[in-house]
Amino acid sequence: YIGDDVMDLPVLNRVGYRAVVANSIDELKSIAHYVTTRSGGHGAVGELIIHLIREKGLWEKAMERYRE
Repeated sequence: YIGDDVMDLPVLNRVGYRAVVANSIDELKSIAHYVTTRSGGHGAVGELIIHLIREKGLWEKAMERYRE
């Protein structure tokens, strides 16, 4: 789950992986597993997706199709 404001707090407290965008409130940043470097609406979700793919060790495999 990825959030940015106080209304996301109850959901973030229930999910397995808590991500927040760079311009989220400090209360969310303090409990997040990952804080993006990009703000919401400026590529934060894409950044998170790439982060998760790399964290799972799948980046090279995912890139194979684009290198052909």
